[in-house]
Amino acid sequence: MNTMVVIDQMTVEQLKAYCRSTLPEEACGALEGFVRDEEVYISGFIPVTNRSFHPSVSFTFDAEEWVELVLKREHSLIGTFHSHPAASAYPSQADLLSAWSYFPVHLILSMKTEEIFAYNQTKNHSSAKQRDGEWFNGLNIRISPRA
Repeated sequence: MNTMVVIDQMTVEQLKAYCRSTLPEEACGALEGFVRDEEVYISGFIPVTNRSFHPSVSFTFDAEEWVELVLKREHSLIGTFHSHPAASAYPSQADLLSAWSYFPVHLILSMKTEEIFAYNQTKNHSSAKQRDGEWFNGLNIRISPRA
């Protein structure tokens, strides 16, 4: 069974607005929510400053903000997100080489096409796709009218 990512329309609009506000640089941050059975519910997001040396084509979380966020117990972190200002929402080789494999979901938002791609990294190659030696599952997204 393929994991379903559930996110409400208002959160999608807020996330897109945040990503547009950082153009021409990539936006990045954490996703809040919970996992139940085969569904990942995204309830919100927390922006993290992009400290990449090349922020228009890559992202690097601000280390101090990230550590503070991870150590806070009031957040239920279930994933990460970032934007692609001028590319599709499909994960790049750098995205697939990231260290976020312990989270159940990663979102990429394309500011060029307005599409959203959800994926997770996997060791189970039976249903996965491969790119440059890295395996990942594309996840289904359901946008609900409300949370």
